[in-house]
Amino acid sequence: MTAGGPAAARQHAVHRSEIIGGGARADRPHLLALDGRDAAPVVAAATPPQAQLPQFTDLAALDAWLAKGADLPMAQWSRQAALPQGGTGGVMLIGDFPDAADIVAGQIFSGEQGALIDAMLRAIDIEPAAARRGSIALTRPPSLRLDGAEAQELVALARAHIALAQPRALILLGPNAAKLLSGVSDIPPAENQPVINHDGGKVAWFMTHHPRSLLQHRALKRHAWDVLKNVREYLISC
Repeated sequence: MTAGGPAAARQHAVHRSEIIGGGARADRPHLLALDGRDAAPVVAAATPPQAQLPQFTDLAALDAWLAKGADLPMAQWSRQAALPQGGTGGVMLIGDFPDAADIVAGQIFSGEQGALIDAMLRAIDIEPAAARRGSIALTRPPSLRLDGAEAQELVALARAHIALAQPRALILLGPNAAKLLSGVSDIPPAENQPVINHDGGKVAWFMTHHPRSLLQHRALKRHAWDVLKNVREYLISC
């Protein structure tokens, strides 16, 4: 990742123009526990599920299991899942559930949403193929909601996904994903940013709007850019 210089500044300005559209406040980074021990209040949907998921040795094992499809949580919603994409060890983006186009494409953040995420990542000097992308649900709920007992196994699977991907920074896309995984759907006060420890270490998380919202409301893109700058600064400093 590049850190400065006139050329880098000009490159950032070019990428910034691709994603900016209006004004809003940026989210601050927080730390997310992958084992559910969040210091911030956690909604009921983020509590450990009763059903037991398979034990995955690495991300490749998880991806292979997801690709089979038959045993996926909430597989009854769709015969085809929108699978996660990308590498490990850098930035990870997680949304709530796939859009209809993602189900057809068989991967999360397809089409215009994927192109927008690519531009967002390039704006902070991250190669899009290196960033991990996923969603809490891999199929599309008929009610367009993730709540109650049905969400518990999905949240557990998402936490396992994060632990295996081991990102340095996690971007939660939209309030639904943020609330399910962290227990909050808005920016906590600066003095209440918890430090969470888990067996694999800790992961700083940032929240911005889902790409479906960014495409519908251009004024939200300035907020996304502000969050991306925070992510870039965090990655440079850590």
